[in-house]
Amino acid sequence: MKSAQSVGLPTRENCGQCHFFGGGGDNVKHGDLSSVLYDPDIHTDVHMSKDSANMVCSDCHREESHSWAGSRYLMDAKDTVGLGHPGEERFSASCESCHSDNPHEGDLMAIKLNDHVDKVACQTCHIPEFARGGVATKTYWDWSTAGRHRPRHFAARHTQMRDTPMTKRIVKVCPRFERLWHWTQALLIAVLMFTGLRVSGVHALIPFGSAVMLHTLAALTLLVVWIFATFWLFTTGTWRQFLPKVEGMLATARYYAYGIFKGEEAPYQKQYWRKHNPLQAATYFGLKWFVFPAIWVTGILYLTYNFWDSGSDSTLVLAVVRNIHLLAAYVIFAFVIAHVYLLTTGHGFRNHVRPMVTGYEEIDLTPEQEAYFEANTPDRLKPLEPAQ
Repeated sequence: MKSAQSVGLPTRENCGQCHFFGGGGDNVKHGDLSSVLYDPDIHTDVHMSKDSANMVCSDCHREESHSWAGSRYLMDAKDTVGLGHPGEERFSASCESCHSDNPHEGDLMAIKLNDHVDKVACQTCHIPEFARGGVATKTYWDWSTAGRHRPRHFAARHTQMRDTPMTKRIVKVCPRFERLWHWTQALLIAVLMFTGLRVSGVHALIPFGSAVMLHTLAALTLLVVWIFATFWLFTTGTWRQFLPKVEGMLATARYYAYGIFKGEEAPYQKQYWRKHNPLQAATYFGLKWFVFPAIWVTGILYLTYNFWDSGSDSTLVLAVVRNIHLLAAYVIFAFVIAHVYLLTTGHGFRNHVRPMVTGYEEIDLTPEQEAYFEANTPDRLKPLEPAQ
């Protein structure tokens, strides 16, 4: 009952809890929205000051279907509705709503100033400075250190990243479930490759019947693991790691085809929020969305052949299913070989494998990223070792 009785129109405190502190701190994001507006003087804000109109945010920022006028989603500066007053049941949030499109009254100078309204925003003259009221704002954003490096020119940005002050920290990049899923999947795929080659007649190291049984059990187990892994990827948001990016693709491909043999530095700097380079992300994307589903579907059709067998036509269908299954299996086989080979390049096999064993890896963090980890997830950072 008390909760229902407390319902009322939004206050500055309601809006300010988020909008005054956007971007990571008081007055950081916009430069004109700060805690000063809880109780501003008339020189800071003539509209919200108690000595003037004493308005609140929602007096001007009206909404329709929760689409707020004057927000980043509706940036119309022109009032197409007509003159009125704040708070009226109309959809507007502009200077014209109250002050009209001829706000200056008087002599020839006023007429000339009114001519400017067609091209010049009111704020240009009437808000000549920001961060007023004593709360400083951020005037420079270095987006190259924002955590996700998605440059227009990949190599040029990488050079800029190397010049950005970074701190090497031991960060937990692979949680326990990801490591368990990875090694379980690796073991099961190895079993499937070994038994699959036996079923195909490539070797005769184990009896055919045993190979079929092991292959079936490993496939069903892997399918269950993939179901759990898919659920984990989407519930944690980790699936975004596998979205391919065109930017940097050619530079990365050139590195693997040529630069890696010349000792060149890799054109991609691993980030906590983006562990895979563009080529890796595209490869994993193709595997997870095309190759693995092909294996699942054809494998299940193989196992259930006796249920849908209906004669000669089924034999042709089975041949198609078999060939697709084999093709997908050999693609995965090739991926495994390339994957193991690439682990031996760069910083070496042990350094590449260690994160999937311990969960931790040494990566470069910007001061902002380091501060974020220390404030929000300190358990993901290993303590700094004392200087030698």
